[in-house]
Amino acid sequence: MKQRDQKPEGIEDLSELAQLGAIQAADVLADLIGRRVLRCAPEWHRPADFREREEWSTGVFCDVGGAHPGVAAVFLSAPGQSCVLKALCGSEAPPREFAASALSEFGNMLSSRALSAIADRLGELLLPGLPDLATTGAASLFHERLASGEEFAETLCVESELFDEEGGLRVLVVLALHEPSALATGREPGAASRD
Repeated sequence: MKQRDQKPEGIEDLSELAQLGAIQAADVLADLIGRRVLRCAPEWHRPADFREREEWSTGVFCDVGGAHPGVAAVFLSAPGQSCVLKALCGSEAPPREFAASALSEFGNMLSSRALSAIADRLGELLLPGLPDLATTGAASLFHERLASGEEFAETLCVESELFDEEGGLRVLVVLALHEPSALATGREPGAASRD
């Protein structure tokens, strides 16, 4: 994904926090699958640039409340989904209801750990909502979810890809904040900025 030359206010802070969250998410994933998990450098973009990518068909979303509202998401490739289901359910193709529960819990675990690490760094409260699972067209649904918010124009996303050394497991962790400039200025989200 191509980075823009002009960086918006707050993006460096958001990228640093997203990387911290991705480190924690990678640790959770490594413990789950029993092998080393690597990370790509985080990339940022606007929600409108989050194009449909077929490899990320499954996703778990949770709204983020508290000091910095937004949405956290965990996307899985098809091989990644099979790997996670085998680790959690003992089978790559468990009954549908078990698979849905396991994938939701997986996304919730990674998002919660990432948000907890970010909240600790900020010294502020970040509250993950209930996980929402999408098993088809997850990237498109994520964009629609962000576009439905009033803060869409200011929202920024930072994504970090996690993968194993064999290259079969790929997980994308995305943090979208509706008002990332508040990270740089120290003001409360929703408060009017001062000149």
